[in-house]
Amino acid sequence: MQLLKVFLSSTCYDLGVLRETIGGHIKALGHEAIMSEDSIYYESYKPLELSCYNEVANSDIMIHIIGGKFGSESKINQNYSVAQTELLKAIDLRKPIMVFIEDKVNHDYIAYQENEKIFLAHPEIMNDWKFEIVTDYRIFGFVKLIKNKNLPIYTYNSSEKLKTVISNQLSSLFHDRLSKSKNDAREFFDQNYVDVSKEFLSNLKNILNYVINFDIKRLNAMLSGIFEGMRLLFKS
Repeated sequence: MQLLKVFLSSTCYDLGVLRETIGGHIKALGHEAIMSEDSIYYESYKPLELSCYNEVANSDIMIHIIGGKFGSESKINQNYSVAQTELLKAIDLRKPIMVFIEDKVNHDYIAYQENEKIFLAHPEIMNDWKFEIVTDYRIFGFVKLIKNKNLPIYTYNSSEKLKTVISNQLSSLFHDRLSKSKNDAREFFDQNYVDVSKEFLSNLKNILNYVINFDIKRLNAMLSGIFEGMRLLFKS
C-alpha cells in the first residue's frame, strides 16, 4: 500500500513557518507532503501555477489553510489567488479535503457577515474598516463560497491543533484505502479462483470423454498442454 500524497495548499509568505511545521508533521506520519517550496516540478514552458494544479490532480488529499493574506493572484482564474484556485481544483476533482481557518480570520469573517449588507451598499466603507488580521476582503467571499460547499472546516489557533486533526484524518483515510485495497485483492482472487475452477472442470470433463471414447491422441495432446501451462506458471 502506497503512502498518501498530501497536497499542502496555502499562501506561502505569511504562513511559511506553519507550512514547514505541518509539512514536517505529514512526513513524520509516513506520508508524502506535496509543497510548492520543494516538491513540485515546474516546467519552464508553462505558467508556474499550472504545475501546482497538476500536482493537485496527482494527490490523494488536500490540506488547505486560510490565513489573513490573499496571496499571489492567479493568472488563470480571475479574482482568485493561486492557493484558492488549488482548492477549487481539488473540489472539482472530488478529492478529500481538510480546510483550516485561522481563528482571527474566522472572527473577522463573522464581523464581515454581521455588516455585509452595509459593505455591499457602501463599498467605500471597506477601505476604512480595520479587521483584526484579514487584509483583503476577497478572503471573506472565498470563505463564504467554501462554507457553502459543505467541506470539513476547522478553526485553529496553534499548529498543535492542526497536527492533531491532521493525524486523525490521515489515519482514517489511510485505513480506508488499505481496506479498499484488501477488498479489491480479495475480489480479484475470488474471481480468478472461479475462472480457474471452471477451466479445471471443463478440462476434467474433456479428459473423461477422451478416456471413455479411447481417444488417446487427443488425451495426450490435452495433458501435454496442461503440463506445459503448469510448467510456465511455476517458472514465472
